[in-house]
Amino acid sequence: MYGMIHKAIRDMVKSNHGEETWAKILKESGADDADFLSLRSYDDSIAYSLVGACSSVLGAPAEDCLEEFGRYWVLVTASQDYGDLMRSYGKDSFGLLEKLNEMHERISSTFTGYKPPNFTVDRLDDSSCKLHYRSIRKGLTPFVIGLVHGLGEFYNENVTINLESTAEENGGEYSVYNLTRSARSTEAG
Repeated sequence: MYGMIHKAIRDMVKSNHGEETWAKILKESGADDADFLSLRSYDDSIAYSLVGACSSVLGAPAEDCLEEFGRYWVLVTASQDYGDLMRSYGKDSFGLLEKLNEMHERISSTFTGYKPPNFTVDRLDDSSCKLHYRSIRKGLTPFVIGLVHGLGEFYNENVTINLESTAEENGGEYSVYNLTRSARSTEAG
């Protein structure tokens, strides 16, 4: 994974839990300040160690930490760095998910050895779909749940996501989710 992932985890923890908590997580993870260069590729074990340390220090399951990180990734990191690109690839959450592989391909030239996951969308109707997620990495299924929730907020939609199945595939994982969406109410209550 790239240093930008490590930086986003750090920024999320600092923003949501403070500097002192981040210092504890950094120490427990064994990560080093040199592990946070955005465009440098690092061994995946560093990101997994950061998530494990978040789980331990925050007293929350790793799955919850990954879900929180997925949401943060979309709403803060991706929207700041790639917000215009995201809007150009999709006018709503389902539209972006359908074009996510193309978007990853477009930005792949920026990252040496980039190995993004693969997303496939089976539209059931305008408000529901099945999302297929394939990755060479294991354990990131909860991250996708947070990512989808973040996309819903990014596009001002209520999105519900439920995991249908997950299995090991080619050393990584393959997960299928059921998604439904509706526009968020803009009326003040």
